[in-house]
Amino acid sequence: MMGLKKALEAVGVRAERAAVPVKSLLVAWGLAACLDSDMLYMPGIGTRFVIQALMVALQEDELTFTPKQAPFQACIHCKRCQRACPGGAISPQGYDWRKCLRAYEDGPQMPAWVMERMTCLLGCEVCQDVCPLNHFIQPRPVTEEEKAAFDLGRLIAGDIKPALALIGKNMKKGGKLTAQAAVPTKTGPICCPFWRSRPREPTAP
Repeated sequence: MMGLKKALEAVGVRAERAAVPVKSLLVAWGLAACLDSDMLYMPGIGTRFVIQALMVALQEDELTFTPKQAPFQACIHCKRCQRACPGGAISPQGYDWRKCLRAYEDGPQMPAWVMERMTCLLGCEVCQDVCPLNHFIQPRPVTEEEKAAFDLGRLIAGDIKPALALIGKNMKKGGKLTAQAAVPTKTGPICCPFWRSRPREPTAP
């Protein structure tokens, strides 16, 4: 996004990061739909995307965007995300962020129950893995470079530069990447999200 900001400013257009309710706007404009998991779904993209906003200073006659689509429903209420969520954050009553593992993984210290239920580095992703609306997303082959960069022994030893080159420097703050690699879980060592298989129905415990 910062690259776009610089490109706009290079041609004389002022742009700033905008703290606006992007999620609500996308739903209201009919560009995305909110699912039972509280994830946003966009047709042709699925739920695996990131949206950021820039506020751009344009002349009034240059403001041409008008939403042309009505809000729509996409969730088929299959309950796969409810059954799969390791924290029980998704229920018939809605989404409870206080039970979502991802809500704690950027904090200074993760609660013990979060560490016990972690499924991978860099997030959780289970609700997205099992969502049938992501069925068309095909996994790509994992490169040897990625395997080497996210070797747990390497990360625990503090050799995180190769991994940061792939995911960005935000995970460097507070030693998060090394700390997450060292987390012992009930299901064994955690894995890198690059290893994930295609979405499927979770098996019963």
